[in-house]
Amino acid sequence: MVARITFGKNIAGVLLYNKLKVDAGQAEALLCHNLPVTPTDRKIDAYKLTEAFRPWLEHPRAGLSKPVFHVSLNPHPDDRLDDFQLLEIAHRYMEEMGYGDQPYVVFRHRDIDREHLHIVSSRIQPDGRAVDYYRYKERSVKATQRIEREFGLHPAVEGMQQPFEELRRVVYARGNLKAQINSVLWNLADRYRVGSPGEWNALLGLFGISAQECTGEIDGRPYAGMIYCALDERGRKVGKPVKASLLSAPVGYSQMQREYARTKKWVRENRERLEPAREAIREAMNRARSAEEFARLIRPAGLSVVFRRSEEHGGRIYGATFIDHNEGLVINASKLDRAFSANRFHELFDAAEDERQTETTTPEKTQRIAPEPLPEYAPRHELEERLWVPDLFSELLDEAARSDYDPDEWAAMQALLRKKRKKRRRPK
Repeated sequence: MVARITFGKNIAGVLLYNKLKVDAGQAEALLCHNLPVTPTDRKIDAYKLTEAFRPWLEHPRAGLSKPVFHVSLNPHPDDRLDDFQLLEIAHRYMEEMGYGDQPYVVFRHRDIDREHLHIVSSRIQPDGRAVDYYRYKERSVKATQRIEREFGLHPAVEGMQQPFEELRRVVYARGNLKAQINSVLWNLADRYRVGSPGEWNALLGLFGISAQECTGEIDGRPYAGMIYCALDERGRKVGKPVKASLLSAPVGYSQMQREYARTKKWVRENRERLEPAREAIREAMNRARSAEEFARLIRPAGLSVVFRRSEEHGGRIYGATFIDHNEGLVINASKLDRAFSANRFHELFDAAEDERQTETTTPEKTQRIAPEPLPEYAPRHELEERLWVPDLFSELLDEAARSDYDPDEWAAMQALLRKKRKKRRRPK
């Protein structure tokens, strides 16, 4: 059994994801532990659940920036477990990880080939202290191994815990585009730091979304906003743009400006923390003979790369952005290290490819041999290189929203909660 843990800032995004799965008939709410809410017909009121969690997440003494605990427990595909066994496993795992007395909700998912559990909880204890997370990854592995032995489960084999799988995108043809975009934005904003509009778009592009800032003046008054569009496989905008104000995800203009500032400060204060990523990139640059091989080599280190290419200049690399999944950071290559400039990657991969193509020509033919063409309608990630994201996102972002779902209800809910928080903070 494999456990994948993430910490988040806002519980509404995680519950929205599970709500979409339940509404689509691909998940069930099995249990609410230590919460004044219970599932009905294996469904649950997401608004009431959010409110039930709130006292645990807003303790005045807590200083956690990411107070939400979210884990997916993935048994081996050959393990056949009923609801009672799954709940026993969920309880045992949460006890082992120190969350036995915390509030949590358990969902059973059937949206992929193997059934698995999603458990959402609060990291903040009643006294305001955080649940112990020292060496939590190592403790999680030991906990799942003990559960495997006690319940007679198949042990996790080598390769089963591979942290990356091929990404999945927003799909225009699936319909209900606003719900798809909203859910993706919730999860990305909750898990990644971005320091500029370019870095934000580099991350969004992996999931078939683009962001555009709209600023100017109307009747002498300045305005600023954000709109989000879906992209097809060729990177072209499709469907109707969605204003950030119509989404419940915290991705408006002012919110993103604050995010850029916070991320820049974080990078300045954590240069040493990013050294493992730099080392992995340097090693891959010394070994790789192509952009595709480079992307594969940095993958085990928890890194992805987005190369920007110019069609006007024969596909030349003119920009590179790295995504550090371990640190939850999207960063322009040259900001990570000056040695990682776009010109350097061009020299390593584009120029080297030109030289190899020239070496394959015969004396009678001096014309460069063209590479094998890609299919006319090749996905954009094949036109550049195959990009990879954490396996968690393969589950989180495989959207299956029902056609009558309207994220405006979540926007209204968030507005109501903001009013309540302001009212509570008002001095007497």
